Amino acid sequence: MIHTTRRVMVATAIMAQLRAQRMTPEDLAQAIGLPADDLAERLNGAVAFDVDELDAIAVALRVEIDALLGTR
Repeated sequence: MIHTTRRVMVATAIMAQLRAQRMTPEDLAQAIGLPADDLAERLNGAVAFDVDELDAIAVALRVEIDALLGTR
């Protein structure tokens, strides 16, 4: 249960960053080289992001990875 909650928190933080930067999930998927369907599974909490994906997302969104993990 805790893992699912963390997945949702991370996905919510990423979606908030996307909205703030007026990017779509498809834009992000292309920027990080992940198929849009795979990103969608992660954004809906079905699959956890791995560390390399989170790092690529942070770079693409120009934020610290902490901002995506809810540790800031």
